[in-house]
Amino acid sequence: MNTTSPINLLLSLVLPIIACVLQILIWDAIHPFTFLLFYPVILCSGWLSGLIAGGVATLLSVLIITWFFIGPSPTIAPGNAISLNYGAMVIFAGVGFLSAWLLVLQCKQKQLLAIQRELQQSRQKEAWAAERFTALLERSPFGISLSDSHTGQLHEANQRLADITGRTREELSTIDWMSLTHPDDVQEDLRLIARLITGEQPYCQRDKRYLRPDGSIVQVSMTIVPPCVRIVVASNF
Repeated sequence: MNTTSPINLLLSLVLPIIACVLQILIWDAIHPFTFLLFYPVILCSGWLSGLIAGGVATLLSVLIITWFFIGPSPTIAPGNAISLNYGAMVIFAGVGFLSAWLLVLQCKQKQLLAIQRELQQSRQKEAWAAERFTALLERSPFGISLSDSHTGQLHEANQRLADITGRTREELSTIDWMSLTHPDDVQEDLRLIARLITGEQPYCQRDKRYLRPDGSIVQVSMTIVPPCVRIVVASNF
């Protein structure tokens, strides 16, 4: 249902007039069922254009019924006039507004269900992506880590990187990449990362040295991909 469509809105307001013309033509056959053709009108109007248009169509239907079909001075066949029944009129108007409101709620419910399905699909995709990343991280023959591009803090590292650097994974999660790098190689790394952050290049690759806790040096080939995913291959490990 498109509540903003001009065509739907126009059709909602024309329907009571169409019902009036049809009811005039068959009035002798359906008399005294004054509301016979107008109940479908208010239901369709609410379905087509929502609560406001449904309410307007209901009010328009009430005016048409009062003017053409209900006494004491109807414009259609005075001999077949029907006495004004306020209770029936109130029920008709109530049904019109209630129907339009319920149809709007039904439409909103469908929209919410569609949004819920999209969220579920999004969560499933995120879960699958997380599973694939975990599988890649854990099974990769290369050292892989995720780090903060500004602070250098290692957020996550696989076991292969822990083996290369001579540390445990728990230790890696508490330090930054500068603590792993040979002091003479830190400035070049910072320069390359700055180029990544500014978008001057899509990734960087270089040979560098890691310094282990026992003072030994391991030569590695490192690739950094934004946002600071480090892939490390040890050449003399």
